[in-house]
Amino acid sequence: VTCTGSWKVDLDENAKKFLTVKENSGSGNKSISVTAALNSTSSPRAGVITVVSEDNSSFTKKITVSQAGYVWDVTYDSMQNVPAAGGTYNVYVKCTGSWRVSEKSVFLTIPEDKMSGTGDGTLTLTVLSNKKPAYEGAEATSDRTGKVTISTTDGSGKTTSITIKQAGDK
Repeated sequence: VTCTGSWKVDLDENAKKFLTVKENSGSGNKSISVTAALNSTSSPRAGVITVVSEDNSSFTKKITVSQAGYVWDVTYDSMQNVPAAGGTYNVYVKCTGSWRVSEKSVFLTIPEDKMSGTGDGTLTLTVLSNKKPAYEGAEATSDRTGKVTISTTDGSGKTTSITIKQAGDK
């Protein structure tokens, strides 16, 4: 704010829902700090900050603050008919914030450095073999179902679970 006298900051009703201003009033030249809360909805939002001279209300500056909606989209290769031999599959994460693999079945592996991220990322998920042992008379293995869950870690509360169905070795 550049002003020779006193000034104040007002927020419109929309801005009050997600913006906070550290300095609501002052005098002379001063920087003000505005913080936007996380937008955990997919809808964008906007609000208006108005700085007004308390000495002369005709000196007014309106600032529109726009915030994009939260992006959370997880797509993946189909894992509904994984063969007993196993395989490697991709999971694609699109995220405005940070995320992590919060749960996975024991027969699924993901490289440790891909278990979390910020923004967009690709997980390479390996489904381990479900084949019966290679000796004569070995018991057949049963079909199995597993799950991997990816969750945001930034307070937005987004979660996606993926079901993996793998054939047994008859």
